[in-house]
Amino acid sequence: MELSEVIKELEKDDTKIFVSKNKPFVEMKCQSQNEVIEFFRDNSIYAGNINIKREWQEIKKPITFDEVLNNGELFKCKHPKIKEDGYWVLSTFIKMLYVKCFDSAEIADILQKGKFYN
Repeated sequence: MELSEVIKELEKDDTKIFVSKNKPFVEMKCQSQNEVIEFFRDNSIYAGNINIKREWQEIKKPITFDEVLNNGELFKCKHPKIKEDGYWVLSTFIKMLYVKCFDSAEIADILQKGKFYN
């Protein structure tokens, strides 16, 4: 998304963080602090020109498995034992855990230590 869209998103929810990996910089972050948009490069505040056509992506924050259970939405799971990359509905995710023949300890580890995203 372009910078104008990032600003609109930050106006709606100032807890969001965005990243841009366009050249010439390796990485820049954009976030809101007390209604002020700040740009960071190499973990330092960046005070230079920024191309308004630069592409940005939101950095998604993980949610707990309890939140997955309560929101009923599609979710992703990041865990070393889960090789599939895509969105799941809860019933399909549970079926996949069964089909992969994970034992109880492995399933508990996935549910407790996995990173879940909406």
